[in-house]
Amino acid sequence: MLLEVAELLQQFGFLFNLAMFLAYFFLKAEGMYKLIAVLILISVVNKLLFNPLYALENAKYYWYVTWAFMNLVFVAMILIVTKKHPNIQKVTIPVCILAIVSIILELSRHYERNILDTDYLKKLYSIGIPTLSWLISAYLFAPLALLLVKYVKGRFSAKH
Repeated sequence: MLLEVAELLQQFGFLFNLAMFLAYFFLKAEGMYKLIAVLILISVVNKLLFNPLYALENAKYYWYVTWAFMNLVFVAMILIVTKKHPNIQKVTIPVCILAIVSIILELSRHYERNILDTDYLKKLYSIGIPTLSWLISAYLFAPLALLLVKYVKGRFSAKH
């Protein structure tokens, strides 16, 4: 059950991020929409790499290291955006921490699967990675949700 929920969240994550990008873009929150653009770019590259990487003969050796590298690129791109837009620094620190946790989980799974030749972290990995991705998206959505709540409250109180 938990695995199906994690897969569902991952499938809708791209659409959620795209909607969030458009909302921040139209709100003219320059740093935030650039941050979401980085998130979308990384997810598109991940989708493009999935099938070719999975088809490799020794895919199990490259799989986790590739995803860890992609998350490292994600963190680097976030830091570049943050340097240009310091007003979003409070938002980017937790996102970087979650991405680093993801990197640690991927490298741990690589070590456990290819070096120790065990499969203990399979369940944790299959639920943890989609959950971390969703947490990053949800955290980035939080400021937008607060704006929406304030807007609805203002519209409701203006009528009464």
